Amino acid sequence: MRKLILLFLTFVLLIFTGCGANLYHKGESAFEKKDYAEAVRLLEDAVAQEPGKSVIWRQLGIAYYRSDQFANAVDALKQATLLDPDDGVSILYLGLSQEILGNDTEAIEVYRTYLSYQSDADLSPRIRQRVRYLSDRKLQAEVRAIIENEDQIEAASIPENTIGVLGFDATTVDPQYSALGRGLSEMLTTDLAKVQSLKVVERLRLNEIRKELEFSESDIADKEHAPRLGKLIGAATVVSGEIKQPEPSELEAEAGLINTSKGIAMYPEGVGGKLEQFFAMEKSLLYNILDEMGYTPTEDEKLRLDSLPTSSFLAFLSYSRGMIYGDQGMYRLAEAEYNAALAEDPQFQAAASAKENVTGLDDYTGEVEPARDIEPDIFGLGQETTHSPEAGNALRVAHGMLGFQADESIPEEGDNPFVPPAIIGKVTVTGSFDPE
Repeated sequence: MRKLILLFLTFVLLIFTGCGANLYHKGESAFEKKDYAEAVRLLEDAVAQEPGKSVIWRQLGIAYYRSDQFANAVDALKQATLLDPDDGVSILYLGLSQEILGNDTEAIEVYRTYLSYQSDADLSPRIRQRVRYLSDRKLQAEVRAIIENEDQIEAASIPENTIGVLGFDATTVDPQYSALGRGLSEMLTTDLAKVQSLKVVERLRLNEIRKELEFSESDIADKEHAPRLGKLIGAATVVSGEIKQPEPSELEAEAGLINTSKGIAMYPEGVGGKLEQFFAMEKSLLYNILDEMGYTPTEDEKLRLDSLPTSSFLAFLSYSRGMIYGDQGMYRLAEAEYNAALAEDPQFQAAASAKENVTGLDDYTGEVEPARDIEPDIFGLGQETTHSPEAGNALRVAHGMLGFQADESIPEEGDNPFVPPAIIGKVTVTGSFDPE
């Protein structure tokens, strides 16, 4: 008899599940007829019946999107991506919805998540361009707001432990080595960020401010402009300097530390050496800068500071050229230089990451197609996609950034944040419950 009761209860559950499936198919039919209002109504009912089905949440999210209910689309598509982290269609519709709502930061994160483990020959390059476009637009808006409100910035209120590397003027160096000015700036920025007590200002903001103010590389390394730039980028101390080439096979580098609020300059001891000693020169200059600032790195920090991004001077030179091309929006040339760097040193991680940032931007002009134009291609995207083993982790990071977390108390469901609904109603069972 107990078996009979279990079979009966299973039958009841199947009836409820069937109701959800039936509503879903009706909603899908309304969607195909472009009756999006009816599709939303039916799919909302379907998801209430079967909240653990990612495909229903996805279809509901797309129906919301087609109905211009973008905030609702975001909510539904978040649910779909939690239930199925590998669903590229849900991820991209979520990105489009965030973008249309003006949530550029969220859209960028979602698009990057897609690119981290999804691959589509047509869509991926277009999504990379959207990431670049939105990132540039966001940064430009921030920079313009900073410059417009420059008079309201109090340099004295900037935290003392903030530092920014403005650049190194290498205009007098042989042109084949002049890119080392950009490379040295990047290497120092990366190393200074390894000192826990320092907060290093991002280079992207500096580049955008430089463009907005129409400053050249030599301008940003000039001590007359340094205090203003430091205030604009939010750094209490800025580093600028110059690279010289006294002999064809030798280099010298000098740096100045300028206090943004007081305009006082300090000059660490300069460094020099053969071209092949460039990395040792950078480390010497780094420690001279820290010593001048009164910072003594810990033993753990020294281990990190002494590490090199690459042991190949030629690889680093190509990497430096690539960054200059990237700063100028010449992405095809930048990618070629990063490829050259990786050919010299396949383990050069900084070059690999930099290449990833410019891949797919060959024909990027600074503009992208409207979100509405890309949507039909996303809707037609097949579910068979290529992804890495880190797919779930990558999306969990995005979910955390978006303030959306899975319910870890349901181990069988993985990312499913929903508890299957309890069956509510009256069930009449006739017969005997006595064991046989």
